[in-house]
Amino acid sequence: MAATLFDVFDKKQDLSTDSILASIESTVPLYRTMKEDIDRLRDWARDRARPASATQTTGLISGRRIEM
Repeated sequence: MAATLFDVFDKKQDLSTDSILASIESTVPLYRTMKEDIDRLRDWARDRARPASATQTTGLISGRRIEM
């Protein structure tokens, strides 16, 4: 992670597993920081976009069927 490299450089320390783990633990996931934007995009896409993959929740059958 770039944040880890900046942190250890600023503190004049060597990169270590502990510094990487500390950086990971302090990272805030996008689903938290941009929750409203993600929800708005999901609402928009629900009726306007095609799913990238078939899932049970969409009611689609996975795989393709070819009739000849």
